[in-house]
Amino acid sequence: MSWRDKLRKASFRGVEFLTLEHGGEFGRRSVTHEYPLRDKPYVEDLGRKARTISIEAFVLATAANGFTYIPGRDALIAAIEQSGPGVLVHPTLGELRVSVTDCRLSEKTTEGGLARFALSFVESGEVTFPNASANTPAIVNSRADAAEASITEDFSKKFNVKALPAFVSDSAIGTLTSATSLMGNLPKLVPMAKDALADFLPGLSTLTASLPSLIQVPGQLAQNLLSQIGAVRGLAANPLELFGVSARDPMNDLKMLRKLFDFGSPGTSTAVASVPQTTPSRIQQAANQQAITDLVQRAAVVSAVRATSEKDFTVFQDAASVRSELADRLDDLMLSASDDDVYRSLVDLRTAMVSDLTARGADLARLVSYTPAGTLPALTIAYDLYGDALRDADIVVRNRVAYPGFIMGGRPLQVLADA
Repeated sequence: MSWRDKLRKASFRGVEFLTLEHGGEFGRRSVTHEYPLRDKPYVEDLGRKARTISIEAFVLATAANGFTYIPGRDALIAAIEQSGPGVLVHPTLGELRVSVTDCRLSEKTTEGGLARFALSFVESGEVTFPNASANTPAIVNSRADAAEASITEDFSKKFNVKALPAFVSDSAIGTLTSATSLMGNLPKLVPMAKDALADFLPGLSTLTASLPSLIQVPGQLAQNLLSQIGAVRGLAANPLELFGVSARDPMNDLKMLRKLFDFGSPGTSTAVASVPQTTPSRIQQAANQQAITDLVQRAAVVSAVRATSEKDFTVFQDAASVRSELADRLDDLMLSASDDDVYRSLVDLRTAMVSDLTARGADLARLVSYTPAGTLPALTIAYDLYGDALRDADIVVRNRVAYPGFIMGGRPLQVLADA
């Protein structure tokens, strides 16, 4: 089939016309940046240019139209003057959605029965405008920074061991050592990421060894402790790494940080012994213990909130559950906060966290219960559910399946509702 056989009848909005010449402009938008003392410029690509089409069209009086061209001319003018984009059938480019940018009509008495049109079109896409949307994870981290600053300031005001008996310092070091010991046990709770402990454990050992000197500088002590608790984030291995899936799971970070949420509280394994407040030194000792427990608990919750903003949730129920849990924890910390700045910063952090998880969780898949009729491999179940056998990893990890090749029938599984 020759190129002539592939030509299509030209038309615009269904009104046909003849054409012998047509052209267009194509290419990319770019900006050339020239820098001082550099010979070669940098060309920044800004995307494809809008395609423009130019056509020399004409309407001719023929036997088919009774040797009168005027109705055809008027129909084409009406199509050109119609508002909005329309469909142009180009002889060689096919159907295009375009808008008319220019039209010139030419008629000569010496060419009776002929109307010439010089038409210019530009491709027309959908009417879209930039949508302003808040970067909610960034807002969470900004509010977390402010919360940590107020927590550090509050600790600096309340903690003091200077010019006090040695037992006050020893008591503070003992409470802090209890906290660092607890942090040292956190990696045992979940599988660790490769080389995750290479920095964490040495940093924890350095912090513990430095406690006798750090208690003399409360602000520095608070910052070091906040930093070490923050380092808990990212220790956990990705549970799907063995299957080649790169999704990130915040749940293991939370599992470790939860152990610090109740540090020093009565009835827990880390409960701090009460101090009889019989003298000024004992009163300060009790105040130091409370300041340390407040610092550890607040730092752990703030770090957990950061973890939710940094990691990707895959299931709506997980995001909603974590949102409720951390909102309740922040409520408790707000109620116990005696410092106005700490209170306000925690309120702001709670608002940002709820907004973030609500926004990001809205479009997540829901978990549903699915019971396979018989014993099947995870690959088969994944294919039956989603048409994609490679999604077996999520089923195996989510349901803690020991033998992916033999998933027992008759037992309900938690699976994603959305493919």
